[in-house]
Amino acid sequence: MKVTLKRIGLIFLICYILITCYTGYQFVQKLLKSELGNQQKILDKLTEVDEDWNPWGEEFEGADPNEDILKFDEGDEEDEVKSNGKTVEIWSKSALGIYLWEHILNASLVTRYRGIEKFGTTKINGITYRMRLGLGMFQSRKDLDATHLILVLNGSDAKKIRVSTVILNSLKLFNRLERVGVILLGNEKCENEWFEPFLKRNGGPIDVAWIVYDSELVDDKTVFQFPLGVSMHNYFKTSFKSTLDIRRPFTCNLVGTDEDDIYNLLSSKKECFVQPKIAERYESNSITRSAYIRALRTSDLTLCPAEKNLETFRIYEALSYGSIPILNIKPKEEKSKCNGSLRLLKRYNFPAIFVKDWNKDVERILHKEKFLSSQDIVIRRINAFEWYLSFKRKIMQEFLGIIENTFFSH
Repeated sequence: MKVTLKRIGLIFLICYILITCYTGYQFVQKLLKSELGNQQKILDKLTEVDEDWNPWGEEFEGADPNEDILKFDEGDEEDEVKSNGKTVEIWSKSALGIYLWEHILNASLVTRYRGIEKFGTTKINGITYRMRLGLGMFQSRKDLDATHLILVLNGSDAKKIRVSTVILNSLKLFNRLERVGVILLGNEKCENEWFEPFLKRNGGPIDVAWIVYDSELVDDKTVFQFPLGVSMHNYFKTSFKSTLDIRRPFTCNLVGTDEDDIYNLLSSKKECFVQPKIAERYESNSITRSAYIRALRTSDLTLCPAEKNLETFRIYEALSYGSIPILNIKPKEEKSKCNGSLRLLKRYNFPAIFVKDWNKDVERILHKEKFLSSQDIVIRRINAFEWYLSFKRKIMQEFLGIIENTFFSH
């Protein structure tokens, strides 16, 4: 009888322990699910891809920078692509991700989930890279199983910083994360203090980072500089080398600027293609965009007025057409925390013309251009174009090398 009572008591104890453990497990899962749900609500409310990433603020709002290059895919077959060995997930909440994927890594994207997300996959040096761009991230528990992750984020203003902070704080929800990298579109004045606590050297989760603009955080050890790149991605993907030897009707171009002095100077010059900035959104979009592309294609010098930072989209866009950027090394005084200017471009000796005074120096440059032979101009044009192609290859090699050493060297 005593043996029977002991067995019953033991069985009751075991059942009690099992029920307690199961209840505790369910409670923990509920908490995790609740936390994930709360984070997702914040992300859904705040995050959206910066498709209107452009050189002049709202000039091109509403235009689709990827039209005619993306295929629609209702299914999710791409998500089931199996990769053996090393895999790096790249998730982008910034259009900078398109520049990385399509222009630097030379990979392609397809649209799926009725346009909510863009997806692509490529394999380089034995590593599979999977790009997801849009609102589709953090949508399932499967997303939290990533082991090697690169986030492309926007930190250019207070609203974007808030979004990026929420995303970075969500990293603690990942189950198997081993290495994390971030490519950050930084503030034009290099005011990126909010980002510092997230770096591993400061106790944060980020193993390696790339920042656009000349941030003082860059040490070329764990934080590197990344190019700003082009804005309207669809218009700067194609190789134009075959058209570089065709005579261009204009010597220089200036499109979409608030600089009245430069506009007044060049508006009377027949050798320059000039179009002022259009203030009203309904008057711009395709008209201004087309004018800008035409200006680059039909002239050999591109004036690149700076606002808060010397590095602008126009530099890269001009070089992609073989047009030499003209930069004012003494722009308007702006307080900033930038360490130097154009460091990355200067490191690779980018072709450019620097001036100190728009009015005086541009006149001198235009006069000098009249004495250049057609052959000299074509050679300069081709050299600028080939420099840009070489620059992108070097950035790709450097980027991939850093990933291999940081993510997979252990």
